[in-house]
Amino acid sequence: MTSIQILKPLNVSLVSMARLNIRKGNPNTSAPIVQKIESGVLLKAIGVVSGESIYGNSDWYAGVDDTFFWSGAVKEYISTPPSNSPNSLDPINIVPIEKDLEQFIDRIGLKNFKGSEFTPYWNRVKNGIPNTVPPVALWNNIIKTVIIIDALRSELNSPIELLSTYRSPGYNSAVGGEPASYHMKFMAIDFTCSQGDPSSWASELRKFRGKFFTLPANAGSFQFHGGIGVYKNKNFVHVDTRGNDVDWNG
Repeated sequence: MTSIQILKPLNVSLVSMARLNIRKGNPNTSAPIVQKIESGVLLKAIGVVSGESIYGNSDWYAGVDDTFFWSGAVKEYISTPPSNSPNSLDPINIVPIEKDLEQFIDRIGLKNFKGSEFTPYWNRVKNGIPNTVPPVALWNNIIKTVIIIDALRSELNSPIELLSTYRSPGYNSAVGGEPASYHMKFMAIDFTCSQGDPSSWASELRKFRGKFFTLPANAGSFQFHGGIGVYKNKNFVHVDTRGNDVDWNG
């Protein structure tokens, strides 16, 4: 490592909250980029160093092999790594946190869905653009929507397949999503059902509007208001929990 002084030694995992660059040799934006990191991955830092000030923040993390990344794009993340991940995490060997998100969804206590049902969509690729695991900062956004879709599954008494959940901005653009899509906020789900048709599924969802649903962990309740889009030709329905009622046909 270079002679840059470690101001604070660390032995914690960090999670990227946005896209960031791992730089080699110096903690500044002119240093060579050795790896580009998407949001929602774990990183290991050996300490905090002082570097180029960005938006008034001059703290950078020192990684292994003389690498650095700006602290404004990450935060500390305390969790048990997936069982198949190495004990030592570093910027050259990043570890997806999809298993932690699956467990987060499982803790909501849904009757009909498991967190693992969400994972396949985060690994999709369109026109060479990969989707990603949602950033940790967005995880709470999906709670209300999955509670609604879980209630609909019970009401329809028929299996529901999740077609689309979180979309990274790049992936959303690649699939032709709306520029301000609620999928990018991790508040929307596109789904299909083994029985009935999109119009009937949407009709049942509209009956939920104005009703109260219980949040997990004694966090109270919420009143459902959101977007419902019917896509008859593609045999799916979009639902989100944006807070106001919007209907459309796609």
